[in-house]
Amino acid sequence: MNHETSRVNINFTTEASTTDILVSNTSSLNYALVPPNHYQLLLLLVITLLLAGCIIFSNSVIIAAMFRYKRLRTASNYFIMSLALSDLWTGIFLPICVFLQNTIITWLCILPYCIIIVLVTASVLVMTAIAVDRFTSLVQPLRYNNLITHSSVERYIASFWIYSCIIGTTPIIYIQCYVVKEDFHDTQCSFYNIIDKTLQTFLFFTVYGPCSVILL
Repeated sequence: MNHETSRVNINFTTEASTTDILVSNTSSLNYALVPPNHYQLLLLLVITLLLAGCIIFSNSVIIAAMFRYKRLRTASNYFIMSLALSDLWTGIFLPICVFLQNTIITWLCILPYCIIIVLVTASVLVMTAIAVDRFTSLVQPLRYNNLITHSSVERYIASFWIYSCIIGTTPIIYIQCYVVKEDFHDTQCSFYNIIDKTLQTFLFFTVYGPCSVILL
């Protein structure tokens, strides 16, 4: 009933204000006024749970093998273990994000998305480091053991996770400023509301773009 009332109020405003609302805030109105399809949400949650189960199982096997067999704990395999760890936690938090799609933007809604950004950023950085590691082993095979050591790899991984945590705080800062300025309180908690084009552009230039160039 509240959704219908909101639409009636919008339709009976002046023509100029209606045009402004439709042009400038169409996406926000859609998210705020249109209730989500619960069957689609349930289907998405089931699919996500199945995928998350595969992600958790496969990466758990990798981590268990690294702990079980000492000969696998080489310097370069530390990158693989870090990648498996970030992917494992991604599989754990993905269903939480899907489950919160039906709520309103709050700290409880924003936090899982921030954690997902931290984990995905760490994964991308570690994948880039693996590519650089393989490239170094081919280009400088004689110096490889001196360049890629356990201590150096541990420092790289620590710096990747610290940088990822810094990047992961940006949605909290952005949403906090946006809520204050734009009165964004009644918007549905979805990925494209939390991570809008501004944040997507920021993430591209700070993480994905540079990593893509290095990988190429």
